[in-house]
Amino acid sequence: QAQCAGGLAGAGGTVGGVPTADSPIFQGAAAEFALGNRGPSILAAINYVESTFDTSTLPGVHSGTNSAGAAGPMQIGIGGTAGDTWDRVKVNAPGDPPGQPPNVYDEADAVYSAAHYLQVSGAPGDWPGAIFTYNHSSAYVQQVLTLSAGYYTQGLTAQAGQGVLLAMGA
Repeated sequence: QAQCAGGLAGAGGTVGGVPTADSPIFQGAAAEFALGNRGPSILAAINYVESTFDTSTLPGVHSGTNSAGAAGPMQIGIGGTAGDTWDRVKVNAPGDPPGQPPNVYDEADAVYSAAHYLQVSGAPGDWPGAIFTYNHSSAYVQQVLTLSAGYYTQGLTAQAGQGVLLAMGA
């Protein structure tokens, strides 16, 4: 599924290049799906690897699919060799208008849906396994874990005010 970009995002975000507006999305999705203290940093790392925080112009990020059939800023499978994961895990992010279906190209919907996918795949109890389910590549798992460790140590963690115990999944 991955359209890997590699490396850390540039400065200008709140944590290691994470855009200021995205941190609450990662924290909210991690809280909603009980992904623990590391959840926001894992979601941020996946979002960066898949679409450079929704700024990539690669096929599938803003419309259509990549060559494997993945779409959106989290590159979730909607067909092809990537499978149809989206239909199994899609959820609306908070604040979506009533009756509006989840949109794979909407960053918040995609992040919340990816959080759901990671949860049903074993996170936070088995982060490597859940990430491997997300993208069947050991190199991808290592890339996400490495990026997320940087975001985590720089402060992109769960927020106590969102009902997540800080010790959960750490």
